[in-house]
Amino acid sequence: MKPQKKSWPKHLAQAIQTWLTARDSRLLVAALSLSGLVAWNLTWRYWPIVALFWGLALIPTLTAFQLYPQARGALLAYGLFVLFWIIAQFVLYAWDKPGQTLAAFYLASGLGIKLLTLLGLAMTMPLAATPITLGRASAWFLEKLATPWLWLKRLFPRGKKKADSGQTPFWRVSLALTLMMAFFPRALRTARELQLSLKRRAPFLPLPKKIKFLGLALLRVVSSQTWEITLAIVSRDLDRPEPWRWRAKN
Repeated sequence: MKPQKKSWPKHLAQAIQTWLTARDSRLLVAALSLSGLVAWNLTWRYWPIVALFWGLALIPTLTAFQLYPQARGALLAYGLFVLFWIIAQFVLYAWDKPGQTLAAFYLASGLGIKLLTLLGLAMTMPLAATPITLGRASAWFLEKLATPWLWLKRLFPRGKKKADSGQTPFWRVSLALTLMMAFFPRALRTARELQLSLKRRAPFLPLPKKIKFLGLALLRVVSSQTWEITLAIVSRDLDRPEPWRWRAKN
């Protein structure tokens, strides 16, 4: 049996992910943060730049859509989230200022483009690095940004001088960020599996009871997963500052 050839969209998506993985995660974090700030503050007056950011955000979104079929549900949820805010913006502005339908559409579409751009740019990070690598990059940035403040604090101490251990607590922030990035996909996957199981075992259950059972089951499963994640952190010595120091090979 001949091996099935990969389609060119999937081959291109894998090439894009390989290129992103080879980049320095710190550079990606800085570039995406700056791009997000610029994209959020742009208006339709600069529509060529808006179109450029929209195209850049579309690349990682389509790449994730090709490489991870299980993530398509999350992408659909992101789309529904953006659609909700577009409708809310349009309705609230039209309600506050009747007769200005065109202006309401203008503001709502601008908000939708900004949210989709930010979500698309954010999709680059899970394609380019693991949560631990992103946590180390964030710890590196936090330490660099806080260095002047720590220097001034040591130069002009206030109150009783405490013993300086030489360690900064930024690794705790990175640990929390890493847990959030690792926990959110697991919660989505668990919710999808519970929904499928409930659909097969109780297809005629009323919608209010389905929502109740899904909420209770998801809460029970997620609470048990927190203990597993805690054990994983301790077993890998991630509850200390040393593993969160940046290394060239993460």
